[in-house]
Amino acid sequence: MKKTTFIFLASLLVSFQLNCRTNFDPLEMDDPLNKLSNTQIVFSSIRETWYCSIYKMKINGDDLIQLTDESERQSYPLFTPDGANIIFIGSWNNQNGIFMIPIENREQTRLICNKTGHFPKISPDGKYIVMQSQGLYRYDIFLIDIMAGNIFNLTNTDSFDQFPNFSPDGNEIVFQSERDGNYEIYLVDLDGNNLRNLSNNPAEDGGPIFTPDGNRILFGSDRDGNAEVYIMNKDGSNQINLTNHPAEDYPAAISPDGSTVLFLSLRDGNIEIYSMDITGNHGVNLTNSHGNDTSPRYLSNGETICFTSGRNGLDDIFIMNSDGSHQRNLTKTRNRSEPYYDIISR
Repeated sequence: MKKTTFIFLASLLVSFQLNCRTNFDPLEMDDPLNKLSNTQIVFSSIRETWYCSIYKMKINGDDLIQLTDESERQSYPLFTPDGANIIFIGSWNNQNGIFMIPIENREQTRLICNKTGHFPKISPDGKYIVMQSQGLYRYDIFLIDIMAGNIFNLTNTDSFDQFPNFSPDGNEIVFQSERDGNYEIYLVDLDGNNLRNLSNNPAEDGGPIFTPDGNRILFGSDRDGNAEVYIMNKDGSNQINLTNHPAEDYPAAISPDGSTVLFLSLRDGNIEIYSMDITGNHGVNLTNSHGNDTSPRYLSNGETICFTSGRNGLDDIFIMNSDGSHQRNLTKTRNRSEPYYDIISR
């Protein structure tokens, strides 16, 4: 598998496309929306101009609010863990950088720092942002202190370091790097120390995701001749192929209780979302559509999954129960958009 496969894959896994409001049919008893009355979505969308703006709405499409101006480009919106603020990357008042919008008072939007980047994540305690950004040579992994605005280059190499994720306790960051000539899974402490290669294999390894307990890491590898979903201990030991299938399979998400893995698969001729238990058993096609279904993510209740689907010709956001039932279209794409979102339940 080519190195670009994991870049493309990770781009799919961190993104949803949210575009416009949908009118809903009357809810059935098992409809996932019944469980999500306090859930909100923040997303970037291109509507009136050629620039992305940040929008927020309830998950049923109500109370759509445009948070930023369309005269400048904004993307990668994220809720802070307490739900009180939204972080985004882009331009604001002719400044480039990372910004914070208080949900209750958009006039108090402030610049955190003047560094831009891609695929940001917020630490569980809400104190830090990690992202990939242009370093001296190629992409490095940067850590930003949200309150102080200080920026730290954690990797600082001439290779591509990409797609960072915090550990559940927020003390470590896992990412993929090609510093050894092929993509490997690396782990580093929050202060940039104790860097170690976890996968340590001549194949291409990428797309790392921590299990909720922080003890293991899910990742993709082509060491068996095609893309498979693997899991290993946090120290790199006990690397196990979970999918063992001739088709291409890619890791996507883990349920909040750590018992179920979601993965993308080409085994049906298009990209579908599958689930299996954490041991690799009981694989099930959840989406079963003629379009490509990608970017699955569990909501905090563990009973609901959001995902994107191209089954209607353009990418829309869908929601379904964790067994694949009651798939509902949350958006109807009429405009171009930039694929990034975040969801929070309060």
